[in-house]
Amino acid sequence: MDEAQTSLESNLLEFVNYTTNKGTLVAELRRLGWEVKKRRKKYIAPSFSKMLRKNEKLVDILDHKNATIEQPFALPYA
Repeated sequence: MDEAQTSLESNLLEFVNYTTNKGTLVAELRRLGWEVKKRRKKYIAPSFSKMLRKNEKLVDILDHKNATIEQPFALPYA
């Protein structure tokens, strides 16, 4: 599991760096279901139930793999 977590962290960091440099971080987060409150400099992840309703791949993973990790992370404010 350590290799998978390291890979996830690396890819997440690359995503944030790439979209921040392109100036598309906020648009991408919104596209992925996040709520962005610019005045408060706050990012709110979509609820788990909302993700389940909108993402069949996630449902498949949970139904068949049953391997999840919860880990907090911070996003830079662009």
